[in-house]
Amino acid sequence: MNYHIFVTVWGREYVDKFLQYSLTSQLLPKNLRELSQYAEIVYRIYTDKDSHSYFYPDILKLEKFAKIEFVFYEELSFKGANLLEVIKNSDPTIVKHNVQRLTSKHHMDIASSLQDTAVILLDSDFIFSDGSFLHLHEVRKSGKKGYAAMFLRLHQEKAVGELDLKLPDFLSSRDLVKIALDCMHPITQSMLVGAKRPTAYPSQINWSVGGKGIIGTTPFPHPLMLVMESAAPHFFSTMDYELILKAISESKEIFYCTSSEDLMLCKMSPETYGAEIPIISEQSVKTLANFILENTNVRHSYFMKQPVKFFAKRSLAEFAEKEHLIRDYIEEVYFLVENLLSEIGTDDVEKILKIKSYLGEIEEFLSPQTHNLIKKYL
Repeated sequence: MNYHIFVTVWGREYVDKFLQYSLTSQLLPKNLRELSQYAEIVYRIYTDKDSHSYFYPDILKLEKFAKIEFVFYEELSFKGANLLEVIKNSDPTIVKHNVQRLTSKHHMDIASSLQDTAVILLDSDFIFSDGSFLHLHEVRKSGKKGYAAMFLRLHQEKAVGELDLKLPDFLSSRDLVKIALDCMHPITQSMLVGAKRPTAYPSQINWSVGGKGIIGTTPFPHPLMLVMESAAPHFFSTMDYELILKAISESKEIFYCTSSEDLMLCKMSPETYGAEIPIISEQSVKTLANFILENTNVRHSYFMKQPVKFFAKRSLAEFAEKEHLIRDYIEEVYFLVENLLSEIGTDDVEKILKIKSYLGEIEEFLSPQTHNLIKKYL
């Protein structure tokens, strides 16, 4: 078996953060170190030439476990220019997502031409618990074609001190969940049921389990792994929205991680990240149903209807009780979505597109980014 691992990162600050925290967590004993005993690993880093030297000497720790390849933005063509030139002329608020989309497609195209190869798609600010990569491998051996995982976002300024106490030696799933609870990012706080400042963009909904953890649900988990059996699909937004559903037509062939005991994933962002997202007075079944209808496809319900348990302490009875309530809540949300659909007229193009985006094939899904691009023409 082969794995081709993807990450894109550039700039001194972001490369340093990637090396110190993300890569260090990937090099825990039961992550890349042990995975390399069972598979050949290529670790492909997309960056610019100015940033190349920033990776050294720390990146050399990876050489024992993977073949390292650098691909430079200056060598990738896009619309008559190289990718670095495009970056310099892009909106800084969306440039990372666009670069990730283009470079991950390039990465998957390489892997799709090879035999027995899966891609692992990373973000440069991912933090993994020890054992996460072994679980990816076990799932792949079971015959699944993809692996999706929900993450919790860390408050970077608070979390680095806690991570420094654990890394590089050990970081269990419960350690990382506890850090996520103690150093919760404002975005994650805004997605808690009962939040004082609830988000107007609930891409996750999370319930606290009495200080012992969180149960969450999301329509947009991260596509961590894809077995490349055919050409990589085209996708037009961040990879969380549609990539894994376009790549794998049967949802049952996607493994969705619903327990942090198997794999625990966090993203670490500065406190100011997402500060522009508006808040609302209250999160409710109705606001969530409207969000689902406006921003998802019916296939996203495969993820949304499977609550994810994040254990800081393993209290099965409390988690089971909360999970039962959450499943009922989500069923109520989708019942309301059906009612809202029945009330939508078909008297203009935008309403028709909304219905097709939700009920149609995943290829007809309009992510929020795509919808914003075409809205000016409607």
